[in-house]
Amino acid sequence: MYNKINCDDNHMNKAEPCPICESLGETLFVDFDEDERFPEGFYKLEMVQWFSEAHDLRRCPQCGAYYYFTFETDNDIFCPTHTGEYKRIPGEEAERMLQEYKARLEERRKEYRKQVRKLHGKVIRTLPETEKRIVEYLTDRLYDETCAEDISKDLGIDIAVVEKALESLKEKRVVEEFSYTKELVEKRGFSESFMKYHIRRT
Repeated sequence: MYNKINCDDNHMNKAEPCPICESLGETLFVDFDEDERFPEGFYKLEMVQWFSEAHDLRRCPQCGAYYYFTFETDNDIFCPTHTGEYKRIPGEEAERMLQEYKARLEERRKEYRKQVRKLHGKVIRTLPETEKRIVEYLTDRLYDETCAEDISKDLGIDIAVVEKALESLKEKRVVEEFSYTKELVEKRGFSESFMKYHIRRT
């Protein structure tokens, strides 16, 4: 969830920008409700760090320049607005953003671990090792939901074992399961699995 930047790799100070960065310029603001769109090069940028639905950090795959992207939405019933903006930033600023994000994330994880221990501590202490690993994995993801396939891949545990453990954790009321429609899966870019899991919060 946190990516280290090597500031020496940021080539945004080159005399000649690469073709992608040349097409993007230093910054651009667009109003999606006015049918404005980003240049094609914007969609070639690589994701470095997703901060939230409204903020992320991206990087040019050709020259290593960094771009900070923001998305603003106001669903006012009379005048809804949806705008986006990107700005090219130095590698040092990108690293500072990531360090600050990492610090905030660790604080949130500490608080969430306390909540999980308070709510499920007695049960967690009795869990088999595989189930404990899955609970720790889901806890570190905070409130993000994830599928069995991702858990299997990230933890290196056979998918059949993961699915069996999740069923057990559901029965013990430690984990909750959610089912998504195909349309929502496609809209939000989920994996092929329609089933998602997270720590039970009540």
